[in-house]
Amino acid sequence: MRLVDSNILIYAAKPEYPQLKDLIVEEDIAVSELTRLEVLGFRNLTDEEELYFNAVFELVTIFPISQEVINRAIELRQQRNMKTGDSIIAATTLLHCTELITRNTDDFDHIPHLTINNPVD
Repeated sequence: MRLVDSNILIYAAKPEYPQLKDLIVEEDIAVSELTRLEVLGFRNLTDEEELYFNAVFELVTIFPISQEVINRAIELRQQRNMKTGDSIIAATTLLHCTELITRNTDDFDHIPHLTINNPVD
């Protein structure tokens, strides 16, 4: 499994990133429940965008924010100052996936054993 960060899903909804639409429908793509919250919880989300994102969430595996994920996120935050959301995404990837797909590589590049892929640049 490969975990897709929220920013990749948001870019995939834009016409200028058709390669990301192809990526997110691959069989081994997953997201964190946090990504669902971040994307669908955006205050200015249009009805069309909400339909699109809900369809994406029907296709991908969604990992819950389990106690195991929280414990690993705590460890990551204790090692270095990280945003809570980033620590949950990183912990989910480390526990359940082989790589993190994100545009925000700088938020994660300090984490040992975390494979990061930026398909946008």
